[in-house]
Amino acid sequence: MTLSSSVTGTDASGNAQVTATAGPLVGGAQVSGSACAWGTVCGGFAALGVDPSQFVVVLVSGAGQFVPSTGTLGVLTLEITDQAGDPVVGAAVQIHQTVEQWTPPCPVQGRCPLAPVYEASVTSAVSDAGGMVTVTPLQIAGAEVTNVVVTSGTQGFVSLTLEKQP
Repeated sequence: MTLSSSVTGTDASGNAQVTATAGPLVGGAQVSGSACAWGTVCGGFAALGVDPSQFVVVLVSGAGQFVPSTGTLGVLTLEITDQAGDPVVGAAVQIHQTVEQWTPPCPVQGRCPLAPVYEASVTSAVSDAGGMVTVTPLQIAGAEVTNVVVTSGTQGFVSLTLEKQP
């Protein structure tokens, strides 16, 4: 575990702040540290590694978008947590997107029509200090549906569809 710097003073509220960095840690590994002021007042802290099989992808905002065809889809905000709901810092995240034309619902009998895919991408990101990741949806003129799949770890998964009105 490392600290960003040693602080010798405080802000106007009497607070001192440094960043502690731990990891990457394997699942279940724990590191701890302590910080002291005035040489005698100390506080401890710890970081616990989370196994990738315990990553959970939570959609915080941006779901259910249905905008006019001339509009712009908004950013998606996601949080990577462990199974207890605590944020996971530094989690690798994969973002899969396709942009396609709207298709009618499947018929009662027969095959479903396939929508032409205009654009597809796979990108990656890393969750920030709060476990957060933002995704800007792909969109092109004339396309009406953007499908987004976000994965993290071996089990974390979210899938959603964003639409523009034809």
